[in-house]
Amino acid sequence: MTEKSILSYPDDTHRERDLWRGYTQLSPAEQTIVRSLHGGNIGGTFDAEQLAHISALNAWGRYNGGGLIFPEISRINHACDANADYHYHFTLDAGVIHAIKDIKSNEEIFICYLNEDDATLRHEELANRYGFHCECAFCTDVSDVERRALTYFASPFADDWVAELPAEEQLEFYLQKLRVIGHRLVSPNFM
Repeated sequence: MTEKSILSYPDDTHRERDLWRGYTQLSPAEQTIVRSLHGGNIGGTFDAEQLAHISALNAWGRYNGGGLIFPEISRINHACDANADYHYHFTLDAGVIHAIKDIKSNEEIFICYLNEDDATLRHEELANRYGFHCECAFCTDVSDVERRALTYFASPFADDWVAELPAEEQLEFYLQKLRVIGHRLVSPNFM
């Protein structure tokens, strides 16, 4: 998916002013799209402070700083174990969403909003910055092996207990460890 932004600001120096200036130049239909994004409101009064709030929750970065607000990309939900990724395409001057996993027909597209491996820090930042507690499958459907893998990162002596596991469980543990830290195996038949 490739999409041009509906609203942008060049950097954070005069973000609120630049956003408001751009917003007032949008058509009424485009203004409604912006106001309908997370954190916005359709009816009632609307001001630069509310627009800055919408931007803080929905803007995506670009190569030289600043931010972009998209009609559709800005609506994509978060998952820690996302199936898609965002990048800014300089030549197209557009945001691009590309799959990083197979996505089935009618499956929701998710992007990980943060590049933070530590789950506690990631959850704190999601709550503070975006106002929600992550309940994605990765955070809620953690297997016992994954729990042990997460425990491993906090324990300098984790290899002691891993070594006591049967060989199959050790293999599963290390495969899950790779998954947790975000590495993707090139082939499922690597052995």
